[in-house]
Amino acid sequence: YINGVLWRTQNRLSGGFLSPSSSEVYLTKTTDSSFNSMLIITWYGGTQSSQYSDDYISLYISMPPNFSHSDLDSLNGKRLEIDSTRGYFLGGISEISNNYEIGTGSIYFNRFTYDSTGVNGYTGKLSGLLEVDFPDFKFTNGRFDDDLTIDQVQF
Repeated sequence: YINGVLWRTQNRLSGGFLSPSSSEVYLTKTTDSSFNSMLIITWYGGTQSSQYSDDYISLYISMPPNFSHSDLDSLNGKRLEIDSTRGYFLGGISEISNNYEIGTGSIYFNRFTYDSTGVNGYTGKLSGLLEVDFPDFKFTNGRFDDDLTIDQVQF
């Protein structure tokens, strides 16, 4: 919920000949000039009235410089307090604010797996709970349950 209004991720769409596929969640990694790495998990969605625009909630978590997709399983079963020392949330909700907002909160990775044993190559599962406080809104009772494919893990 965003300030008590139902918020949900966009539907996953399979691509066609001329149209790309899109997903509700993507995982990327960034490294800054000091070789500090961050895992970024971004969920795209919106409220029913926004018709699932480009609104999103992203989680930025500090990771070791050599962190790779084979290390994602290390977050399985972990609860993390995101308090801007180890990471932060970034949110963009068009109905509430025209600015990107930085927030703090918590996330629990009930299940976080990603491996190469799937029939179509790398596959995995990302599920859990999250709560975030942003300056202009609160994200509460967040639950996620996503299948992961090689297209969504972009590092």
